[in-house]
Amino acid sequence: MPRPTGQQAVQQTVQLRGANDLRQRAEIDPLSLTYGEVQRLSATAGPDAVQRMLNRPEVRRARQVAVPLPQFRPAAPDPAQADGRAGQ
Repeated sequence: MPRPTGQQAVQQTVQLRGANDLRQRAEIDPLSLTYGEVQRLSATAGPDAVQRMLNRPEVRRARQVAVPLPQFRPAAPDPAQADGRAGQ
């Protein structure tokens, strides 16, 4: 199911803003939920509701093409700075 465009997207956005219930938002557009909201949904509606949401075709496709973010690694320290010789 392709994501809506134009007027459909506007209507869906209005629906999402009015939908305070996470279950309703999960039904309307599961890809709009944050990680924390999915955790709350699991706690309130149960893990079965989350599993049903994750098994929807549009969510499965999105999870297949998701690119993992690179892990942050601090830069290696400069040996000259460690000796106190920086800038000499």
